[in-house]
Amino acid sequence: MTEARTSEAKKTNLIPDLKLIAHKYSDFYPGFIRYDVREIDYPVYKAKVKYSLTKAREVHPVIVSVMKIIQFLETVNNGVSYLREITQLDEEILDSIQAEITTKGYLKQDELKLSKNGKEILEKEKELVTENASCYLNFDGIFGTVMSDCGRLDQNDKKRTNAIEFKPYVKSRPRIEHLDDDFSENKTLRQLLIENLQDNDFDITDILQIDTNKYFKRYICLFFKDAENNEKFLVLNQEHEIDSEATDLFDRLVTEQKFDYDNVSHKSQELLEENVNKFNGTTRETIIERTKPLESPAITDGKTIEVDEHKRYFIYILENAKRSICIQSPWINWRTLQIYKGYIENAVKRGVRVTVKYGMKPRNRFDKIGIDKESQKFFDSLGKDNFRLIKTDDHSKIVICDDDFMIMGSFNWLSFGGGDEKDARGETSTINMNKVEIRKQIEKFN
Repeated sequence: MTEARTSEAKKTNLIPDLKLIAHKYSDFYPGFIRYDVREIDYPVYKAKVKYSLTKAREVHPVIVSVMKIIQFLETVNNGVSYLREITQLDEEILDSIQAEITTKGYLKQDELKLSKNGKEILEKEKELVTENASCYLNFDGIFGTVMSDCGRLDQNDKKRTNAIEFKPYVKSRPRIEHLDDDFSENKTLRQLLIENLQDNDFDITDILQIDTNKYFKRYICLFFKDAENNEKFLVLNQEHEIDSEATDLFDRLVTEQKFDYDNVSHKSQELLEENVNKFNGTTRETIIERTKPLESPAITDGKTIEVDEHKRYFIYILENAKRSICIQSPWINWRTLQIYKGYIENAVKRGVRVTVKYGMKPRNRFDKIGIDKESQKFFDSLGKDNFRLIKTDDHSKIVICDDDFMIMGSFNWLSFGGGDEKDARGETSTINMNKVEIRKQIEKFN
């Protein structure tokens, strides 16, 4: 296996950091809150299809020349005797050409004259030829449609333990014996194949063989809900990038009632039940509270912030601070910092003094570092006029906005989601507006 393929295989098998992904996209849909995030293993049939086709091909110039000479000699008495003399071709080669065009029906039998078909071929200087070819197609295992990726598929033949696995829903996988059976969208398998294999340059004449294997396309699905119980999805591909096509596909699953318990494994049923419980447990009041705009009156002493609310408050501070922002986060990693880098840059540019404290003394050589190289490089780029980075040994997690209020709790502001824990953890913070206590904490940043 080449180095590139090895790297890609490792990338495919990485366990996604669902906490970080959930945090990054928690406010993706205005008016909706994210109530769950799940890995999804979606069934796909990858089929190698062998077929025959006919296409137009240019006739070889030598054969064209011979046919033109034959057409001319039709007007000459005893033209056969002149053919070899005019062409100056070796006798064996000329006989071979005559045999070929006779076999193809371009010459009349037993006389040196072009047939009707031969005259048409000579006029166009193109002929129809039949060939065999093969191609890979991917079939959606739920809807039976041919997918747009045309055979490009990461070969995931084993599902993840904690992923929801959808079992194939189509009546039968694509097989040669099912060519004329109803397959999908009121079309037979033969019709689907011809439509997707057909090309402007050739016509499909027959399907010869279909070899099919089942695989999974791996997605990460974020689930959102608004106060009116409307649901939305956001689907990411294996590179953890937004996949709009897959997002539309999951909307279709719900619309056509295929996102249900009947078409999943027993383990997946348990995971779906957890998902349903989270949907039902997310109340209208909670959604209204967490989606209303953050304005100054909303920053009240004694307010408790739950895990999914931290991002909103942090961005509010980065966008609205007038003089200074103090951030203490024991660890800093680039995956999380990328979410906020633009807001931090803008704060520094508008003259806000931003101070970041980080660092915990490592307990052993395996303990995680306080800051990674990418984050250090970004902070270095901010200059020193309005930005300071301070290394310390402190487990506190604090954000201070000017001297108006501070948020303290368990939330790691610049590294949340950076671990590989399988289960989501709770993170809670509180707002403190006591000026004396705020000044005490600010002093620790000086």
